[in-house]
Amino acid sequence: MIFSGSDPILTIEKLKKLITDKEVKYFLIPSGRGFGGPDGRSNGVIEWIRENGKEITNTEWSNSL
Repeated sequence: MIFSGSDPILTIEKLKKLITDKEVKYFLIPSGRGFGGPDGRSNGVIEWIRENGKEITNTEWSNSL
C-alpha cells in the first residue's frame, strides 16, 4: 500500500512524535507534486516531509549496490 498523504490516520503532529520517538527515520515519497488521495487532496503530511526533511541518496538507506 502506498501512503498518499490523504489518510487522516497520520497527521503532522503524529508524524513529529514518531520522528521524536525515533520510530520512523525514512520516507519514500513521490517526487512529483499533486500527489494525494483519489481526489488529489492531502492532509499536509507529504508537504511537511518535503519542507522539513532532508533528501538522501539511496546509498544512505540501502545496503544494495
